Amino acid sequence: DSEVSRDSHAMLTYDPRGNAFLVQQVNNLVYIQRDEEEEPVLTTTPTPLTQGSEFVLGQTRLRLVCLCNETFAWQ
Repeated sequence: DSEVSRDSHAMLTYDPRGNAFLVQQVNNLVYIQRDEEEEPVLTTTPTPLTQGSEFVLGQTRLRLVCLCNETFAWQ
């Protein structure tokens, strides 16, 4: 995808203390699918993602598939 920055488009982070995944923009917009709309992440503050969340970088659509939940954490 030529619209995705090769340096720092966005950051996906796993928070082991909160057992949560977060996404934030770095140098380019990230869009999160909410209902029928794609909403931009407009701050550098991390935005929580849930199981099955879809987000868009450039023309690439990604879906979060968590391998951890309330009964298992990567610790």
